[in-house]
Amino acid sequence: MHNPIKFYTTQKQDFEKRVKELKHKLAISSSIRFLVFLIAVFGIYFFFDTTRIVIFIIISWIILFLFLILRHSKLQYKLDFNKKLLQINSTEIAVLKGDYTLLKEGKEFIDTSHFYSYDIDLFGKGSFFQYCNRTVTNEGRKEFAAYISKNDISSVEEKQYGIKELSENPKWRQQFSALGSMVKVEYSTRNLISWIHNYKIVFPKLLAVLPSVFSLISLVLIVLVSLQFISKQVLLVWFFVGLGVSGVFIKKVNTLYKYANKAKDTFKQYYKLLNKIENATFTSKVLLEKQQQIKTETEKASKIVAKFSKILDALDQRNNLIVGVLGNGFLLWDLQQAYKIEQWIINYKDKIENWFEVIAFFDAQNSLANFAFNHPDYVFPEIETSKNLIEAKK
Repeated sequence: MHNPIKFYTTQKQDFEKRVKELKHKLAISSSIRFLVFLIAVFGIYFFFDTTRIVIFIIISWIILFLFLILRHSKLQYKLDFNKKLLQINSTEIAVLKGDYTLLKEGKEFIDTSHFYSYDIDLFGKGSFFQYCNRTVTNEGRKEFAAYISKNDISSVEEKQYGIKELSENPKWRQQFSALGSMVKVEYSTRNLISWIHNYKIVFPKLLAVLPSVFSLISLVLIVLVSLQFISKQVLLVWFFVGLGVSGVFIKKVNTLYKYANKAKDTFKQYYKLLNKIENATFTSKVLLEKQQQIKTETEKASKIVAKFSKILDALDQRNNLIVGVLGNGFLLWDLQQAYKIEQWIINYKDKIENWFEVIAFFDAQNSLANFAFNHPDYVFPEIETSKNLIEAKK
């Protein structure tokens, strides 16, 4: 029989060490970025009169700086991820010692008309929900509340086997929870699904090729200017043409962005959870059935959702001055991303709800599995179907 406290303590010590190491790496990464910036500034200053060298320095600096930013972001993500895992294990230690006051009480699920949940204080301060709930998504929390409120014994043995299987894989459960809690989602998936299902096409098919052709011409013009084959005025005129084309669709893009920006955090969270579910190995029928629901004929659901998340992030870069001005002037940036978003919605709007339901299911099941793991001496009850449960004789 395993020892939950010992497991959580070992995990906590391990993640404390990892957090310390990652903080050190991040400090070095920040110093390197600053050093590269200084070198670029001095290089431009010393070769200011030589256009070709200055352009080479700027392009080299941008490429290197973007690489360093990407590397720094990955380190920051690892740090945040390990902090979440550290927090999860610290919480479990506290709960097993009797302190679970910081966990959500589930007051919103209190129903005085329910036939048993109110009488046994299933929800609220000091409730079973507060003690057991470890969900990290809004829909998962609702799913868990609904699950423990049902008086349903159908396929109970299969359900118990699924919970038992998850309980025996605490590291997978913790990683799932850490991934899910990395992003705070404010926009409900119900509203998100409604937006996707009811979306109407507004961008012309011309945008399938126009941004790519325009970007290619921009690249050619930039090269020609750097080689001094054409004047800078030609490039400047082309830049304003790009801004003009982008301006034609500005209202439509702004409307799309209004909703896409709300969806961004949800998809950033959910594709990682889908990937975690897809790559897990399950044996119980109930878990395998749910895992099968997110499999498609061509591509993994996690990859499909990840692509959409990246497109949404790319559109969000319009708030960046460089991307918003130069990106739209030379690359028709907003139009590229807007068209991609539309095409994604057309292709997958009928599947997204099913994928979200699977995530909510596993999120809810993790809470019950965690309860089982924390109490290894508890047993899974057997349902007795015979009419006479207690026989008494006078």
